[in-house]
Amino acid sequence: MSSELAARQASPNFRSYVAEGKTHTILRAPLFFSEQSGGMAFTAWLAALLNDGELPGNELCPTCQAPQTVCPQ
Repeated sequence: MSSELAARQASPNFRSYVAEGKTHTILRAPLFFSEQSGGMAFTAWLAALLNDGELPGNELCPTCQAPQTVCPQ
C-alpha cells in the first residue's frame, strides 16, 4: 500500500489523508469531526480540498509509514 500511495501522490491531481487506526473510511464515522493527522484536522483538509483555492497537501500520521520489513521464510 505504501508504494502504491507514494506513486499516486506524485500525480498533481491526487490528494490523500491517511490517519492512524483501523477505520477505513471517515465520511460517515464520528471521527469526521475529531480526526487529526499530520498536524491537520480532517475537516480543515476536506474544506481546503473542496474550495477553489490552493489544494491541500497529502497528510499522513507520523506513525503510519512504518519501515518495510521482510517476512521470515
